[in-house]
Amino acid sequence: MNILKFLGLGKSKEIISSKERISPKDLKDWINNKTIEVEKEEKNLLELIKEQIFKLIKELEEETEILENINVKNIKDSERIKSIAEGNLNKYILHLKKLVRELRKLELNQLPYLIERVDIITFEFQKNSRINYEKATILVGKEVINTKDSLKNFITYFKKTVERNKDLIEKVSIFSFVKKKVEEIEKIQELKSLNDDKKQEIEGKIKAFEDEKKFVKDNIEKIKNTKGYLDKKVEIENKKDYIAKEKDGLKNLFDLKSLAKKFHSDKKRREIIKEYRENFDYMLLKDKGEKIISLLDEVKSETISKRIKDIFERQREFDDLLIEKDEVEEYKLRIGNIDSQVKDLEFDVELLIKKQDKFDANLLRITNSVKEELIKIDVELDD
Repeated sequence: MNILKFLGLGKSKEIISSKERISPKDLKDWINNKTIEVEKEEKNLLELIKEQIFKLIKELEEETEILENINVKNIKDSERIKSIAEGNLNKYILHLKKLVRELRKLELNQLPYLIERVDIITFEFQKNSRINYEKATILVGKEVINTKDSLKNFITYFKKTVERNKDLIEKVSIFSFVKKKVEEIEKIQELKSLNDDKKQEIEGKIKAFEDEKKFVKDNIEKIKNTKGYLDKKVEIENKKDYIAKEKDGLKNLFDLKSLAKKFHSDKKRREIIKEYRENFDYMLLKDKGEKIISLLDEVKSETISKRIKDIFERQREFDDLLIEKDEVEEYKLRIGNIDSQVKDLEFDVELLIKKQDKFDANLLRITNSVKEELIKIDVELDD
């Protein structure tokens, strides 16, 4: 709320004849110095307003006591009129007591706040007590009117006091606002600096991970070009091809139909043969050929049995090669772990950038509000 608006003073006159320019870095010192300059004048004005408020409180308390001692029943008039007057007088007294309580609760050390609160309190009293005042004066005139006159005199004198000091009041209000905003700016800049430090710290970690990743990739390329690594890869591929070919050749050697005839009276053995006929590769891996080897041994088919055993011996060698320490695969896992950590850190950086954008937006908003206030007293804040 504009603290001069309720007083009907309109726009204030220029406080400074020529424009003054200040830089953002000098704003804190400037506003502190300006605040000190007006402190003495502000204190004197506050003392004057305090005296007016205390005088009003004293008058209202005395007048309220008089109103409480009035006996409406002794006044000659109809019972209906007396009842109306008495009821409204009691309510009006309650409004007066509330007004006094509100005035006593005022903080008397902040000029703009004090003027604004006096405006609100007196306005609320007049609005809420008007009907009770009018109805109470039907029978009780002078005593009730005295309270209104006390308040009217206070407001009149109060307005004149503010009118005479409106330039000072505007200065105090603007300086108080700017000082508060400077504190907000400093707090945001502090948070922004901490945020930026955190961002740089995380970006440093990302850089370290990227350097580590490059180191690991270089090592992978070196390992891939060593004779031992190339020989092992060739050996693995050869064994893999051999096993695949042997399995295909073995399947063609099997005469599972003839084998089933030999065991046609044995349900358990027929089931084993049936499983192999329906899914040869799967069953061979499932039991490592043990069941079919057992049946082949029974029919003296040693050649096929030996080939199956040989296939699984080669499979074991192949598996051993795969589970041997492979530095390239270990390095690849390390790269995967690095990528995962970098992704998490990059997400953190994105969040910090968004916070940084919010800080910048708030700083711009606050700075613009400070500029708008300062221009009222012909002071320009540089960008």
